[in-house]
Amino acid sequence: MTQAKRVLILGGGFAGLSALHTLSGQDLQITLVDQRNYHLFQPLLYQVATGELLGEVIATPFRRLGQGNNWRFHLGEVQRIDLSQRKVCLRNNEILPYDYLLLALGTATNFFGNESITNNALQIKGLEEAEIARSKIFQALENASNCPDPEQRKSWLRFVIAGGGAAGVEFCGALLETLRELLPREYPELHFSEIEIILVHGGEALLPGSRSRQYGRIGTTGCGLPNSRVGKPRCHCLDTLVAIASVSHHWYRKSLAHFAGLVQRLFSSQ
Repeated sequence: MTQAKRVLILGGGFAGLSALHTLSGQDLQITLVDQRNYHLFQPLLYQVATGELLGEVIATPFRRLGQGNNWRFHLGEVQRIDLSQRKVCLRNNEILPYDYLLLALGTATNFFGNESITNNALQIKGLEEAEIARSKIFQALENASNCPDPEQRKSWLRFVIAGGGAAGVEFCGALLETLRELLPREYPELHFSEIEIILVHGGEALLPGSRSRQYGRIGTTGCGLPNSRVGKPRCHCLDTLVAIASVSHHWYRKSLAHFAGLVQRLFSSQ
């Protein structure tokens, strides 16, 4: 009896789960490796950052997907891949051999060489980062509510979002709606008219690649929302006290439905 081939999937994002779902049930020994023990539904990170959702709502532990159906989960951070020896070396010196290797490690934010933004902006790529962003936003509101200096107060209430893709636009709208509802109820000393949200995007229109002409018009009207404006990127020192760097992802309804269905099928198949 021949031994089943060993398949190593590095990364438990949407691509990794898609590969796992496709290969599950075949005569293979599959190991899913990720540096965190949960799958993160990244398209909704902006709702965690704005306080609309709790982090655990969009984080599904891999082990709940049901191991044993020819696959298992392994927690670890990849340090080196030895292609000649067909093995992956993890940071804790563990070695995982494989016959087939699938790379689904995701992407990194591109700051285009702007060190000031790299060092000061907040990324919304992971759960911890979204929660830090949420904390910074509410801390800015607290600071503004106790600030007697008008100019300093204005700085605390200025938010910059970099990236005019779906994540950036959704974050912009969610932040405005959150502040619109929150300020009268919990911060009566602050006025919604004082809030300034700047969406910085390098293209001619927001939501690049969208087929809708409406999105093209949005790019020239400041997202169609009050107290917001769209600006083209300029190389300068970022001196705003709260800066949100939101990676542009083209997550449309069809993609969301597909991946939500994928996770549901993984649950129901166990």
